[in-house]
Amino acid sequence: MRNQAYIQGLLASLLLLPVSLEGQPAAASTVASNLRFGRLGVDEGLSHTTAWAVLQDRSGFLWIGTESSLQRYDGYEFVDFRHDPQDPATLSHSGVMAMQEDREGILYFGTRARGINRYDPARGDFERFRLEGELSEAGSDTPSPMVTAIGSEPGGNVWVGTFDGLRLLDPRTRRLEAFRHSEADPSSLGNDQIAMLFRDSQERLWVGHSAGLDRYLPDKRAFEHVPLEGGPAVVSAAGEADGVMWLIANSGDESRLYFQSGGRFVRHVSWPLGIDNALRAPDGSFWLSTYGAGLYHSDPRRGGLLAAVRVLPAEALDEPPVRGEPEPAAARPLERAGPAEQLAE
Repeated sequence: MRNQAYIQGLLASLLLLPVSLEGQPAAASTVASNLRFGRLGVDEGLSHTTAWAVLQDRSGFLWIGTESSLQRYDGYEFVDFRHDPQDPATLSHSGVMAMQEDREGILYFGTRARGINRYDPARGDFERFRLEGELSEAGSDTPSPMVTAIGSEPGGNVWVGTFDGLRLLDPRTRRLEAFRHSEADPSSLGNDQIAMLFRDSQERLWVGHSAGLDRYLPDKRAFEHVPLEGGPAVVSAAGEADGVMWLIANSGDESRLYFQSGGRFVRHVSWPLGIDNALRAPDGSFWLSTYGAGLYHSDPRRGGLLAAVRVLPAEALDEPPVRGEPEPAAARPLERAGPAEQLAE
């Protein structure tokens, strides 16, 4: 297997094709202007041009969920995993939308319409779980709701986010508990369209949905609704550093970056983009993927200016990097809030 650093370098580029940084103001980005990405596309063995989820497991394998299969990549070649109606040890559905690795190294894969699957690398087969009623094998003709997020608990239970609320699964007993929004119960889930599940360093579970953000209260088996300015839909937990959690949320024609300050979330930067995912880099900057507008890089500690990423033809990756003065970024923050000193590492 190729080293893990090599595979990690491909994580962002899987969905974005070959890219090179463009328009990088010195005050807005700490990324080198000659940074290059590797390409993994259909020509390299990817099963479909649409990939929904990517995860690198503790062994270094890269798992990719696409419209047509689940794939495992070792740095050299792909291995396909697909649904076989004649084999109950295969995936329940070939379209994989979400994935998670628990503390024991067990992998969970959420599908478009047939529940979730538990994969034990030691055994090499899949165990299927439905998301409706008492659990049985996920071979029923009745579709399960599409899985949008998966989160694991320290005790082995698994949270499953869907467009029809949350499910809490005990894989050992196959017991399933459903959590949904109820107008009559203010401690219920804030909304049933789940976008994000995130467990922080204090083992607290955060739930992002189309009406905002909730925190699960395990002692009460209830949800606390956490206010966000403007009440945007939470899209992604961008990461955590030194106990500070970061969120990306959409509101109208803009996306907002929030950081945790005490018991509340403070809006720090707004961008005129529809951001669908974000990753906080070790240097404190952020990689931002968008709805149809490509990839951006931004460092909120240096003003939050956006550095656009430009798609290049594959052959351009073989050319030497172009050196010179960077051009201004294609976009700039609409608004800033919060003391800058709180953002410094």
